[in-house]
Amino acid sequence: GVVYSMLSTIGLLVRDLTRSFGLAFIVITIMMIILLKDLKLGLIAMVPNLTPILALLCIMVAFDVALDMSTLMVFSIAIGICVDDTIHFIHHFQIHYRETSDTEASITEALKHGGRAICITSIVLISGLGVQISAKIDSIAQFGALVATTIALALIADLMFAPAVLRVFY
Repeated sequence: GVVYSMLSTIGLLVRDLTRSFGLAFIVITIMMIILLKDLKLGLIAMVPNLTPILALLCIMVAFDVALDMSTLMVFSIAIGICVDDTIHFIHHFQIHYRETSDTEASITEALKHGGRAICITSIVLISGLGVQISAKIDSIAQFGALVATTIALALIADLMFAPAVLRVFY
């Protein structure tokens, strides 16, 4: 009947969204490696991109947020948003590291050059999506809250976790 059709359709959509996130992650990883022209740095750059996604998943489990069409769409959108700030930080790190071969100085310079832009961009995105939290439709409010939370987590990952990972591998 109708209920079975709805459940099977939602099941297919969930699988498709999960598959699309995986594909997006693989494509973005390849693009990072090509963009940075460095396999090691390209793979390292994906760590702070995956961290907010995994943290959001943990938050969703803790608050008993169901995985459905709108919540799964958050992951595909969030990975694209997270990558933007990471590219700025890693690119500045790479430029300074090539010049100095000094990890600490390169991280400091990357934070100086890209840190303000990363913070401002994230604050603007969080504010814009935060407005959706007041929506009367629950799925829209939940979507806004989840994406805004992911962007906040991505900001923390780019400013704190990425430098730590770079220190370990460089």
